Amino acid sequence: MTAPSDAILHLQDLGFAYPSQPALATRWSASIGAGVTLLYGDTGSGKSTLLRVIAGRLPARGRLCVAGVALDASPEAYRRNVFFVEPDSDAFDKQKTAREITASLCVGDTDFDASRWQSLVDGFALAPHIDKPMFMLSTGSRQRSGLPRHWHQAAR
Repeated sequence: MTAPSDAILHLQDLGFAYPSQPALATRWSASIGAGVTLLYGDTGSGKSTLLRVIAGRLPARGRLCVAGVALDASPEAYRRNVFFVEPDSDAFDKQKTAREITASLCVGDTDFDASRWQSLVDGFALAPHIDKPMFMLSTGSRQRSGLPRHWHQAAR
């Protein structure tokens, strides 16, 4: 697999299928760099399943590496490099805003930089949504709302 030097995610010969189902991925190799990557398909085509595989939540064949850490070699370190929230997760109080949730998770974090976090909020185009209660956000916006916090922590 030839990878661009700025790639963060590497998939090599990835394969996944639910038992007695057609394969969702067969020998798929890709290198994905920083930034926004679009994953699209019809309802039920396997987008969420593929994200669960990449997050290390579902077992798959092949090799997955994020930020130089391979899932098969160091599962805990790999998963620390991945931010994934199930779309129907109750992990966060849906009455709270993404700003309030971030504040509660960063209590006592002396390295938290509010201006850096805000620049990430702006960079992910979340400013119009960051102060809305989570229940008002679409599934994708709820998931995206955690990205600034995760990227802020990963950059340290």
